[in-house]
Amino acid sequence: MRIPVIGAPNATRTKSMRILASVSIAHCQALPCLPTPGIPCGHGSVHLDSPSNFPNGFFRPLEDALADVRTTNYLVAASATVIIFDHIITIEQEVALIWRRPWNITSLLYIWNRYYALISLVIYSSYIFRIMDSNKACLRSVTFQGLSGTVLVATVDTILAFRVWILYEKSRKLLWFLIALISAEFIAMTTLTVMIVSPISSFLHLGPLLVGCWPAISASPLFLYYSSPTMITSFIMFVMTLYRCL
Repeated sequence: MRIPVIGAPNATRTKSMRILASVSIAHCQALPCLPTPGIPCGHGSVHLDSPSNFPNGFFRPLEDALADVRTTNYLVAASATVIIFDHIITIEQEVALIWRRPWNITSLLYIWNRYYALISLVIYSSYIFRIMDSNKACLRSVTFQGLSGTVLVATVDTILAFRVWILYEKSRKLLWFLIALISAEFIAMTTLTVMIVSPISSFLHLGPLLVGCWPAISASPLFLYYSSPTMITSFIMFVMTLYRCL
C-alpha cells in the first residue's frame, strides 16, 4: 500500500513527500526515527492528501538525517583525498626507506597500516557513494565497516605497543603483557561490532536522495562503548611511555 501525497507548501517538503510517497507502510514501520504523531503506521491507509494533514515538523527528522548523511559523505571524501595525497607526496621516501631495504617486522607493519587503510577506505567509499537497494549488500557494507575499523585500530595500537616495548629494552615479560593487551582489545572490539551489527536487518532505500547504507533502526546503545577498549589500551601505553620518559 502506498502513501498518496498531493500538494506541498515549499520545495523541500515537495521533494520529501515525493520520496515518502514511494515508501510503503511496511517501510514506515521500520523508521522509528520518523515520528508521525496522529498518523499510526501500519494501521490501514494513511491519507496524506493535504499539507494540513502533516503534523508540524513531520519532515524535520528526514531533513536532519539527509543532512547528516551528506556531512558523513563529505568527511569520507575528504579523508580519502588526504590519504591519497599523502601517498603521492611520500611515495619517493617510502621506496627509499622501505622497499629498497631488507624487510623486517617494522616495515611489514608500516606497509600493512599504510595500504590497508587506503584499501578499506576505497571499498567503503564504493558502498556509500552509490545507490544501494539490497539489504544483504548493505549488511555486508556495515559489517565490513565495523570489522575493518577494528583491524585498523588494532594495527595502530600494535605499532604503538612495539614502540613501548622498545622503550623498555625489549623486555620479554612486557612483550607478553602487550600481546595480551592488544589481543583483548581486538576481541572486545570485534565482539561489540558483532553485537551492534547483528540486530540490523533492514536499511533505508530512498533512491538517489539517500545513497549508501543507513540502518532503518536506531543505533545500538552498545555503540557508545565501541571505542572504550582502544581508549583503555591507548591510555595504558601512554602512561607506560610517560613513566619511562620522565
